[in-house]
Amino acid sequence: AELADVLQRLVQQTNPTVDEARVREIVAEILPTMVLPRPVEVVHFDKSTVNVGRQHPLFDDILDAVSIREPVMLVGPVGSGKTHTGGAIAEALKLPFFPQSVTSQTTESKLLGYFDANGNYVPSLFRLAFEHGGIYLLDEVDKGNANVLAVLNSAASNGYVAFPDKVIQAHADFSFLASGNTWGLGRNSTFVGSLQLDGSTIDRFTQIEFGYDEALESDLCAQYKKPEWVQFVQKVRKVVDTLAIRHCVSPRASIKGCKYLALCNWSWEKVEARVLWKGLDKACVDKIKAAL
Repeated sequence: AELADVLQRLVQQTNPTVDEARVREIVAEILPTMVLPRPVEVVHFDKSTVNVGRQHPLFDDILDAVSIREPVMLVGPVGSGKTHTGGAIAEALKLPFFPQSVTSQTTESKLLGYFDANGNYVPSLFRLAFEHGGIYLLDEVDKGNANVLAVLNSAASNGYVAFPDKVIQAHADFSFLASGNTWGLGRNSTFVGSLQLDGSTIDRFTQIEFGYDEALESDLCAQYKKPEWVQFVQKVRKVVDTLAIRHCVSPRASIKGCKYLALCNWSWEKVEARVLWKGLDKACVDKIKAAL
């Protein structure tokens, strides 16, 4: 009714002969095809009842953002638990989880779906989450083609998307997460495969720096009873960062190393070479060990 009143005033300014009844007929015809803004819907929950096990210290902050339907981009190193956290958020809210990784070769149809040879629309993971509700995680977002990812911009800020078959408004239970190793500004010395994201895409996300949780890392390895290995990996990580050596030392090195030491009886030297150093040249390894 409010829209009809506005249109009536606008129309009659240019064509006074058009009466109110005709304006309302026009509104009745076009309104079903329009996508109008949806008010923000807040998910009310008692955090004390959320039990998803031991989580990253930033879990509550991410849950806060998701509860008010704000798009969030988690930025952190490999193995920090970004994807796991997205799944835990979905579990806490009792919503489906739709993780999807992208690369520079990911196409628009991979994100929006497509028509097959028989003319049938084939939905994407993003479409399923957007239309029916769920937590959608665009993983490795900084590996995707900036022009292709821009097709999702309206989902992050306007709440609707033009899919190949029709325009759809976001489900009340849809939330948009993204994760990457960089801030979307392009490759660096460690993540050489990262691409620069378009500024319009970056602007739509709340970016949260998601670093390693070494206490959680130790807890995950406790069952193997090899704390000395975990401590060694964490010390190496700090030295690598201090010396700015291009080498990833993620919690995976701790977890895998503990498993090999405890379950396979591999020697410490084998585990170091195969799990921690992974072909890093001897000069760098010696430099790291000298600084420990």
